[in-house]
Amino acid sequence: MRNGQKRKRKNKDLQVLDTPNKVIATIPIYENEFLEKIRQRKDIELLQLTRENRKKLSIPFKICSKTAQV
Repeated sequence: MRNGQKRKRKNKDLQVLDTPNKVIATIPIYENEFLEKIRQRKDIELLQLTRENRKKLSIPFKICSKTAQV
């Protein structure tokens, strides 16, 4: 993917988060500017999925509009 295409994709991803729809998504644990924008949002809840907790977090789980510290 070229830089222009990557920028468009990132903008679309952020636009999806700006809708009133509930979104379940995954993001990698490494850090970069784009991922930090997502992590800093006040309208999301981040859950860290591990081998140990994946059964406890199976769908359906409570979807909140609060930010959780992971």
